[in-house]
Amino acid sequence: MALSTNWFETGQAYISGTDGDEANSGLTQALPKKLLKQANLGGTPSTTVLRSGVYISGVGDDLNLTRRTLAGDSGNVRIYCDNINLIDGGDFDDQPHYKNLKIYNIAVIDHTVVSGTSPVRSNVQFTNTELHNVITFKYVSAYGDNSDVFSTNSLFKDISTYTYLYTAGVAGVQTSLFFKRCSFININTFNLSTTSLSYDESTFNYIRCYFQTVNIVASGGSTGTVPLTINFNDCAFKSDVNIYGTVISDASRLGTADGVKATTTVTVDNITINFTNCFWTATPGFNDEAGGDYSLTPSPSQSILYNNASIIGYKGIEYTFDSSHSAFNIANSGVSIDANIGTLGGLFTLDFGTTGTVVSTDDITQCITLPFSTPLTDAIKVFGNFSYINAPLNTAERVDRDIFTATTNEEVRYTLEIQYLDEDTELWNGSWLDIELDNIKGVETDNVNVGNGSPDFDISTGNPIEARRFRVRFTLRNNGN
Repeated sequence: MALSTNWFETGQAYISGTDGDEANSGLTQALPKKLLKQANLGGTPSTTVLRSGVYISGVGDDLNLTRRTLAGDSGNVRIYCDNINLIDGGDFDDQPHYKNLKIYNIAVIDHTVVSGTSPVRSNVQFTNTELHNVITFKYVSAYGDNSDVFSTNSLFKDISTYTYLYTAGVAGVQTSLFFKRCSFININTFNLSTTSLSYDESTFNYIRCYFQTVNIVASGGSTGTVPLTINFNDCAFKSDVNIYGTVISDASRLGTADGVKATTTVTVDNITINFTNCFWTATPGFNDEAGGDYSLTPSPSQSILYNNASIIGYKGIEYTFDSSHSAFNIANSGVSIDANIGTLGGLFTLDFGTTGTVVSTDDITQCITLPFSTPLTDAIKVFGNFSYINAPLNTAERVDRDIFTATTNEEVRYTLEIQYLDEDTELWNGSWLDIELDNIKGVETDNVNVGNGSPDFDISTGNPIEARRFRVRFTLRNNGN
């Protein structure tokens, strides 16, 4: 089955940067458009689905997401902008939703509601989405929002100005926004405030969220005269977070003890801040923060953000295995590393304009090994991020099993291959399985043992792979194919 008819997500419009065509209608899975600027297809309300891959927006490719959902077909959709692009959530009753995306280098994400005379849902939602390097993110509501809307499992990082502001409202309308398992990192101005006297209640709710290098302020630098409630439930803060002028580790916030949970209420003028089972820490425990990997470290140095299967922030526990692992030691059985692939600081490096393949060991005493058998969804974080943009050449380096060929191989997902060990027989499972990287559905095979990176994978019968020991085979490419 061609991947153009085997999508994980469904919607009213489809875009595939690899096998799409601008001559297509873009309204069916079999006939996807190619360019990101076509994301406004399908009418309103509607969902536009992007196939896995890298999308580079051009000048003028501003997106109008009024009453639209922009969804990645898996967790491996990256959108690179040019710092002048605008994403406009529209106005009245817009309800934009971002799902399964990674968005970089955008000037403005604007969700400002300025019209309407009755309560409307005008909320922007984020699900399994990352925002990186945004100059201005704003959600400003001038009218009532009867809103109980969650943003979940998302990252907001490197944002100059981040604003959630209520400027007016409708009497008798309860206004509540919820963020669950989100991470907020390096936000220079984090504006949480309201200037409306007509709301019965305005609340911001953060549940198991993580904050780091964040400066929480109110509009205009003042907490104003309007009541607002902010609830932090089971949240964690890096020690450098500042909340309305006071560092989080101050006795007037969460106290001076690193890692100690506190339940307290803080009042700053007319803003009430409720902390429930919250703590701050100087050492959150990420696998590779410098490299942008905010997954949590496992035991024995387990991250403080993980406790009895309760995860704080958008990433869970992941076991990392880089090029220094014994599984890639060329002296071990079954290891193969092409000559044009080097290793530097734990990374695999590749000569420009080439491809190269790596195969890990089949020695069951040296292979990639987890502490116990577990579904491999979060455990496989073998090499960090698998693709990046080399601007201004607009070429993408990526990991993939096979080169894309429109006529003979319609493989368009980022994939690697794995074999896993049967712990009872201590034998490898047999044929290599094609697995899609960063797939939010997990590391899966169907009922005839086809991996979810294959064009023939049957989505309807997918089941997670559970294993303790496994090996990988992958190809690095930076030749533009």
